[in-house]
Amino acid sequence: MPYFPVPALIVIAPSSFRGCTPADILFENLSYPIDETYSIKWRFGDGKESNAISPLHQYVDPGIYTVDLELISPIGCKTDTTFKNLITIFEAPKSDFTYSPEEVSNLYPKVQFQEASERAIGWFWDFGTGATSRELNPVYSFPDTGRFEVKLFVTHPSGCMDTSSQIVDVKPLVTYFLPNAFTPNEDSVNDVFQGVGILPGIRNFQFQIWNRWGEMVFQTDDPQVGWNGRKFNKGQEAPPGVYVTLVAFQGPRGDSHEYKGFVTLVR
Repeated sequence: MPYFPVPALIVIAPSSFRGCTPADILFENLSYPIDETYSIKWRFGDGKESNAISPLHQYVDPGIYTVDLELISPIGCKTDTTFKNLITIFEAPKSDFTYSPEEVSNLYPKVQFQEASERAIGWFWDFGTGATSRELNPVYSFPDTGRFEVKLFVTHPSGCMDTSSQIVDVKPLVTYFLPNAFTPNEDSVNDVFQGVGILPGIRNFQFQIWNRWGEMVFQTDDPQVGWNGRKFNKGQEAPPGVYVTLVAFQGPRGDSHEYKGFVTLVR
């Protein structure tokens, strides 16, 4: 006939625990003999219970908790043990922050960070670029474009910590401007018709100019090259008048830019 005794001694792990909330604790039932045929009841001291042999339990509130474990064998033999003040859970902070402006770019790379944490007495910022700060509300200028994960580590008086993070997208904005007239008379003033702007990382640049009869008189794929008033910069001089211009390129992230307009050639 099968024999189903209860363990002579109830043994569990951990034998004690001190940690920060929220704390996930695996309670291992090391007692012997015991298996799924035994009736098991854990009481975790926070109003929650479990019938698993070795349950995983989360403590969400700070405090000191006493744990009870009761075992009943298949034939009704019973034993139990109280583990007084087994679990100590410390209060933890909650990390959070905001930043402004929400739109960050290479043109406006300076960001004001504002901590919005709870129960914190210490702050450590990691801006995702290798730079850090221990200021409460730091101001930081990002040195380059890209998506940076900014982290805020905060500390509670108990020593517990929490971390929050946000992605700050420093966008690579481009600017481009074409004048509406130029005077290619070789006086070194306004002799070349050329756009100006902030163009880091652009691709597929095309600059084209047509006369009033639809004839192309200038074309380049180099944003540093402008029109000197001659056909393709080396033919005969173009007559004074109004010409049609088109500039098109892709930004650093593949966005399309197109500028159509007119320029007046004055001699």
